[in-house]
Amino acid sequence: MYEKSVTYQFIVNVDTYDAGTPGTTTVEDFTAGQGGLVDGEGVLVSSTTTAGTRLRFAQRLSDGNLVYSPFFTLGTHLALEAEEYDAPTMHSVTVGESGNGGDGMIGQGTAGAIEAGETYTLSIVITSSQSAINNTPIIKTVPYRAQTNDTQLEVSRGLFDASLNIVNRNLPNRIIQVGRIFNPGSASDITTGAAQTVGVTYGSTNVTQTTHARSVGDAVDIDGDWYIITDTETNSFTIDRPYQGETDAAIAHADINFVPTASVGDGTWSLRFTALDRPFDPVTDMYNPVRFTITTSGFAPDLDISTTAADPGSGTYEQVAQQEIYSAMNEGKPWVQAYPPTKYRLEADPDNDYDILSVVYPATDSGGSIPAHTGTGQVPTATFRLIIASNATLTVNEHDNYETALDR
Repeated sequence: MYEKSVTYQFIVNVDTYDAGTPGTTTVEDFTAGQGGLVDGEGVLVSSTTTAGTRLRFAQRLSDGNLVYSPFFTLGTHLALEAEEYDAPTMHSVTVGESGNGGDGMIGQGTAGAIEAGETYTLSIVITSSQSAINNTPIIKTVPYRAQTNDTQLEVSRGLFDASLNIVNRNLPNRIIQVGRIFNPGSASDITTGAAQTVGVTYGSTNVTQTTHARSVGDAVDIDGDWYIITDTETNSFTIDRPYQGETDAAIAHADINFVPTASVGDGTWSLRFTALDRPFDPVTDMYNPVRFTITTSGFAPDLDISTTAADPGSGTYEQVAQQEIYSAMNEGKPWVQAYPPTKYRLEADPDNDYDILSVVYPATDSGGSIPAHTGTGQVPTATFRLIIASNATLTVNEHDNYETALDR
């Protein structure tokens, strides 16, 4: 009898080696979220266990049940791969050269001047936005017709306003954040704010900060996006466009910069489009980062467009939860059904980041036969993959313990 290779995933959310004692602690002592390498008697083993020892992985689920991997013999693995948590990078595109002294959004006229009556257009093609099943490209066209005496501030503001109305329209979720970047004439124009924290709310133009000393016309950088101050009060000020970042009642003052109104005219403006995470259901979705491209018309041919490509990272909640559902199928769990609704084991925590260890073992080791498969009752004769996802912020680095023990 030959079965396909199976994958078993275990998720350790709670300290195990810090809370327990190898050689003494048993699986009966495990609390919800704990997991570790145990011997045939269910006793937690140390990371220095010698090659040739028969072990299996045990985990206490959040519902109190214990689950196990098949037995394996240390030193017989066919492959081992370890990856520490690596934060994902969201896809972003900047239109116009940014940075101190950058040219910003260059117009078509002499020396890059803005031409009245010219329509400046951004064509955004969103190539990855929904899921692995629905990935039809979505095309968004963002225009702005320049008026007499327009500067880069007006053009960037017009395209910003049009983007807010167009880019995320008719989409199930907001998937692209739009922001303006101000490029001061020199770094010396930038001044750090007063020592008080700043409070902002998504979609609001009101910014709170005690005794801020701001002035109307100042350019202010809040978490990387720039706005113009249009009004001031003793403990707050008003910005010219709704704040597009996440609501935060206490942004550190060191993260807030501003340029006095007298120096604003010496700078230039760019636009930045940044992909956002969308709601994710590990049962029905396949995680796929948002990606898009931007082309332009109306601007000078040498307009700078720079892209930071999306990188899904490693050990994110989405990846671990998606793998958990896949592994549940290997354990004999039913596929998605509506009546009654399927209840899946979901140990992945959206608030955790994970270190990942993946090891492949022969399904029958030299120490004897392995237990029958939980779902089918059959004994596999192929290989099996053991994936251990451990909370990257635990007191003791569980990931290092597992890697040290299994890499024999």
